[in-house]
Amino acid sequence: MADITTVEGLRVLFDPAAISAFAASGGGAVIYGLAPEALTVGESTDALLRRLSLAASFAKLTRPDGTPILINGKAVSVVREPSPLEYAAAVHSVMFAGALKQAVRETLDEVKAAINRAGGSL
Repeated sequence: MADITTVEGLRVLFDPAAISAFAASGGGAVIYGLAPEALTVGESTDALLRRLSLAASFAKLTRPDGTPILINGKAVSVVREPSPLEYAAAVHSVMFAGALKQAVRETLDEVKAAINRAGGSL
């Protein structure tokens, strides 16, 4: 079991394999997959990945706004092209990792390669 404390002071014990994704937020990180809502912590994404020994399990991709998102390769079940008019022209793929739906700038082939390097099976 791993242990984090949210910026609101809520202590959470969890299985690190349950994390779907990380994103940076201010000086901390937003964690997806541990609860119905995202959890925000004061620890950076890099520090969390090191502390939880998860670096090799996450693919770094790019959100539509140009910010990075780290996706758990084993959590990704589907990657598809965006539907017409669904997202801005910069979006080339949409992926589903647990309950998280995330659009990214990378192409389907780039996403596939990154996810598979991170332990996925696309």
